Amino acid sequence: SIEAFTGRPPGSLLPTPIAGGADLTARLGGSLNEPIADATINAPALEVGTADGIGLSADVSYSPRALTISRADLTWEQARAHVDGRVGLGDNQPIDLRLSADNLDVGELLQAANQGDVPASGMLTARGTVGGTTTRPVAMITAQGSNLVAYEEQIGSLNADIRLDGREVILDQLVIEKPQPDQPGRLMATGTYRLDDKTYTFDLQSQDLKLVGLLLPGDKRLRGNVQQLAARGAGSVESPEATVDLDIDAVEIDASQVGRVVVKGTVKNKEATIAAAAERFNLNADALIALARPWPATVNLRAENLDLAALPLPATTAEKMSRLQGQVRATVEASGNLTEPEHGQATVTLEAFDGSWNGRPFAIASPSPI
Repeated sequence: SIEAFTGRPPGSLLPTPIAGGADLTARLGGSLNEPIADATINAPALEVGTADGIGLSADVSYSPRALTISRADLTWEQARAHVDGRVGLGDNQPIDLRLSADNLDVGELLQAANQGDVPASGMLTARGTVGGTTTRPVAMITAQGSNLVAYEEQIGSLNADIRLDGREVILDQLVIEKPQPDQPGRLMATGTYRLDDKTYTFDLQSQDLKLVGLLLPGDKRLRGNVQQLAARGAGSVESPEATVDLDIDAVEIDASQVGRVVVKGTVKNKEATIAAAAERFNLNADALIALARPWPATVNLRAENLDLAALPLPATTAEKMSRLQGQVRATVEASGNLTEPEHGQATVTLEAFDGSWNGRPFAIASPSPI
């Protein structure tokens, strides 16, 4: 691997392991004061993460003034990436590079990044140029995606324009066009990131977005109409700040009707505050989560006149519960670390119940901890 060759510990240079053999042919010339070199590199079978069979070939020239890349080609399965151009060596020297990438398979990219268990697919392409100087590089990259799918939900197409201006990365636009039965939905985003102080801004908005059959854990399907998905933030990696608003109507999980769900979240002072409500069940929840391991959290859930008949229970459980009918008012207070949920603590208080058991009415009028 590169790290073994340079004597560095694993993971110190690259987030994903790279290994494999390479042939290097070089012709040296010039003088001791101004050496020059022409080199051909051929590495036909590199391993990147869990992906293998990645080929790299390049023709490069070196002089004290510049590094010239006549061509650099990377291949893997049907994917192709190419770079050519010139980079000046030294302070404030000009850069002139052109790059392209075609037929990038999303699933294979995830595999190369050791994320092959993420159920996503689709194809990506990109075109770009790098100019400016070594002191202040300027880059422009345009990326497109097609036939994108994640968790068995059709995501559709993606178009993004990204710039590098000196030490700032700028997302001018990211637009996802999502195919849907009646009309397409859209997800739009912009943002910035400063490399020096690691500060960021972002804005995300949805339009006519729907979930047609998103796959959840347990092979369940989530459907719903996204009335609003809005997120914006301005902070830093060390002290993140953001707000998120989600309003999704006609929610279904498999055949169970959930109705409207509203979630509002705020990130500030290294904490995330979340408020959620499910109107159909008269449920409200609040959570406070610290943004550092072990992610300590407190959750408060309140049911206000919850109709037991409205609960989306499995058929076998619903049949057993059919003998119990009525409305309940209760609270749940829970706390613990998200890294160890099995060690958390919870207190359930049944404040009131008005209903029947096997047709016989009964009521609870005073709080009863469980």
